[in-house]
Amino acid sequence: MAFAELDKQANIRGPEDGGVTVVVSPLIALMKDQVDALIRWKINAGCLDSTKTRDQFLRINDDLRAGKLKLLYCAPERLNNEGFIESIKSVRGGVRLVAVDEAHCISEVWPQFNVSFTHFRKHDRVSPRTTC
Repeated sequence: MAFAELDKQANIRGPEDGGVTVVVSPLIALMKDQVDALIRWKINAGCLDSTKTRDQFLRINDDLRAGKLKLLYCAPERLNNEGFIESIKSVRGGVRLVAVDEAHCISEVWPQFNVSFTHFRKHDRVSPRTTC
């Protein structure tokens, strides 16, 4: 949310060119609860996880590409998914921030997470301007 205010003050991006914050979380239930709470607060957020129907998945990706989502929650393994990487490349404004939720859980599977995160970071729509 701070990026939108900074962009507005600097007059450097339009409202739908603000990019997205990717929140990496290993817990689907927690992601769902957080997204539901954000939506109640009128903050555009989505979650890509294995419980989504095809229609839900496509809608979230459409919103992502259109610059409508401010936060996108996903599981760590999605960072290593080529389809996900390609969808992130088309986000208006790119990825502004990558945050890791439940980092103590991630630390338990650090070697696998590190491989996925490194793969994600090497793509030019994510790096070098993304804050991680």
